[in-house]
Formats: sequence, C-alpha cells, structure tokens
Amino acid sequence: MEEYGGPEVLSMAEAAGQWLRARGVRRPVLRLRVPGRLGRAFRAGHLTTAARPAGEITWRDYLSGQP
Repeated sequence: MEEYGGPEVLSMAEAAGQWLRARGVRRPVLRLRVPGRLGRAFRAGHLTTAARPAGEITWRDYLSGQP
C-alpha cells in the first residue's frame, strides 16, 4: 500500500471551507461528531500519514489551479 500526503495538514472543516470559497459558495460548514470507532480514529489523526510529503502544491493552490 502506498501512502502520500501534501505539504500541510488540514482539518476536514478547513478543507471543506476552502473548497466552498474556491467555488464561490457561501454556506456554513457544519461540524458533526462522528461516533464510534471510526470517529475515534478520525479524532486521533489516523487520516494523516507519516509519509514524507514530496509535493509542494497546497490544497488551496490545487483548488485555484495555481501551482
């Protein structure tokens, strides 16, 4: 299994907010608590990787099309 990551770590709320702004959508980002084992894994940071990021393009740059 290959892991990869970007040059920054964002919360889901940050990533969703940037995505909405990039599309010109004015909507609130609702924070929902995910219950159970899956939620505990999310909160513990298991969606991040220890792999060394090799890229330089941030999520915001990707959304705007600017490298």
